[in-house]
Amino acid sequence: MKNLRKRVGRFLLMFAMLFAGILLPQNTKAVWAADGSMTVHFLDVGQGDGILLQHTDGTTFLIDGGSTSKNNIGEYCLIPYLKSQGIHCIDYMIMTHADKDHISGQLELMKHVADRQDIQIRKLLLPLPSQEMQSEEGYRQMITAAKQADIPIQTICAKSRIICCLSASKTFF
Repeated sequence: MKNLRKRVGRFLLMFAMLFAGILLPQNTKAVWAADGSMTVHFLDVGQGDGILLQHTDGTTFLIDGGSTSKNNIGEYCLIPYLKSQGIHCIDYMIMTHADKDHISGQLELMKHVADRQDIQIRKLLLPLPSQEMQSEEGYRQMITAAKQADIPIQTICAKSRIICCLSASKTFF
């Protein structure tokens, strides 16, 4: 009887925690395309942006991933979330601009790639730099980190076409 009470008590405690959201992943919200072709994960990085796109063909995109309100966002949010989703390769990591709230976690992720190599980044996409952007510390840090991790860099401009269509049977790059 005492054992049954403990099990029921544990069950009720877990149910209450689950109901309160304590056991649910707090660092993401996922949205699925109507045709099931992709999943968009909005990562809770605090004051900043972090968006992970997963296409059904396995192609992954990480758009930004930084924060000014949380420290070590790569170590405590990006890397654990990628691993929890079984993602060991990011095909395209995209930096929209070089502000800390967009790149701090990406910098940590590239350092992790260089040190441990259990996650791969196939290509870093950066905006075509203006004279002003080239002198920004964040932009230079991204280039340096990518080179140290042997990640190819490609610059893109406003009219670049990286993806023609994500929801068709094929994705074109």
